[in-house]
Amino acid sequence: MKKLLCIDCSPRIKGSHSRSIANYFESCWKSSNPNGNIIYRDLAINPIPHIKNETVKAYCATS
Repeated sequence: MKKLLCIDCSPRIKGSHSRSIANYFESCWKSSNPNGNIIYRDLAINPIPHIKNETVKAYCATS
């Protein structure tokens, strides 16, 4: 089964050109892949938290 990962990140929920284009692509893809699975993420609604200083320290720690 084919999968499509659709990520919206525009802070403009309504009136966003990039969201409109992504929605158009998604509908075309779904027409070509009717059994396909769409995984949808919206970073404006559910933002990824900023990386914390402790995480950066852990990445840079030497043994």
